[in-house]
Amino acid sequence: MRIFLRSKLPVIAGVCFSNVYNECGDQECLISFVKGLGEQLVGGTTKSFDIYMPWRDGKITTDSFRFNGPDKLEYLDFIYSLVPQIQKICDKVYDFADVEWAIDADGKVWILQVRPITKNILLGQHNFSFSILSAGKASGKASVIPQVAYGEGWLERVKPYIDNFPMGGIMATEWTDTYFLPAMSKAVAIIVRTGSLMSHSAIISREKNIPCVLVGEKIWNEIVDGADVEIDTYAQVIKINGKAFGTNEYGVKDLLSDLYLFENVYGITGAQSGKAWELIRNEFSEAGYRIHFRILNTADYGVPQFRERMIIVGVKKGIYRFQKSDEARRFGCPEMQNQRF
Repeated sequence: MRIFLRSKLPVIAGVCFSNVYNECGDQECLISFVKGLGEQLVGGTTKSFDIYMPWRDGKITTDSFRFNGPDKLEYLDFIYSLVPQIQKICDKVYDFADVEWAIDADGKVWILQVRPITKNILLGQHNFSFSILSAGKASGKASVIPQVAYGEGWLERVKPYIDNFPMGGIMATEWTDTYFLPAMSKAVAIIVRTGSLMSHSAIISREKNIPCVLVGEKIWNEIVDGADVEIDTYAQVIKINGKAFGTNEYGVKDLLSDLYLFENVYGITGAQSGKAWELIRNEFSEAGYRIHFRILNTADYGVPQFRERMIIVGVKKGIYRFQKSDEARRFGCPEMQNQRF
């Protein structure tokens, strides 16, 4: 690990994960930042600005990128100074780098810390009930650390919950910081109300190889001390005292239709090492559907746009045949070679 001391207060500060994987399995560089001190980002107390840049031929590209943020930003020119330094770190220090950085009022880039990425990071891992900050499976009793606002006597009020955290418990708290580490070392999973892929809770969970999820009010209101909690991010489900939230909150078996149409990015076949694809197929099969799937390009069917998507059709009776296109191609899963139009 390399540490550089800051001599000036930053105008913006953030974290860069040089290598993450988007929903299609493509490699990107993710830069997240906030205005002011980076502690707001790591603590999860402020919504970040996010820049996603693709890798091409072993290099991070700045000629095209995606940007998301809580509001408009006056400029993004700093990436042309920051990215070359990130690239240099990837070339000479770590292939997959986790970099904390800041930019001062003079526009100078400061590298504050560099360390290797400890676990593959998958983007877009969320559903209507929760977001996945670190993947994994765990079960245990919930141990709630109540929300305690920063201020005079803050640590004294929260310290008893941290000191008495049970070994093998599932931590449920608003957010975490370094003071939570003694309790986090005993936890088998972490549930938070605020945060992001760059927040303290997510980073520590990935280092410990335990699941970490960001939940909404619906799940949070169900969690009490001692509740039985099961977390399975691969199945995208959280169970609290047997009640399921997430993908299984509304089961496929509840579908009444004799036919359904399912659309997704074709990278779904490789998401989570194929576990997501296996889950989808098993869920629909167990519900009595025979599924037929193919990767299709909308441009081959009269739509003025090149857009390749995985199309799945499930039927309870009979066989579905896709309409043939002269330009339709077969690729993706090897098993698709046996699928008929």
